[in-house]
Amino acid sequence: MEVLGHRGYPSPTTPENTLVSVEAALAAGAHGVEVDVRLTADRVAVCLHDSDLRRVAGLAVIVERTCFAQLRRLLLPGGHVIPTLREV
Repeated sequence: MEVLGHRGYPSPTTPENTLVSVEAALAAGAHGVEVDVRLTADRVAVCLHDSDLRRVAGLAVIVERTCFAQLRRLLLPGGHVIPTLREV
């Protein structure tokens, strides 16, 4: 049986779809991970489930209307950044 981490291995210290969450899933023995992907206004593929950042960061920022450089400056809980698909 193959085990996949859903959005990595989300926890209070490893927010979903972040590098730390993906690394935690692999360290826990997952064979791979599933992540969600959205495109920014400048067509950069980033790992986020929702179309905005309300649920994950409490911010009313819409991903497809925001350039990657702006998203990168916004931090998720624990000080984590929004990673690109390439980084993951």
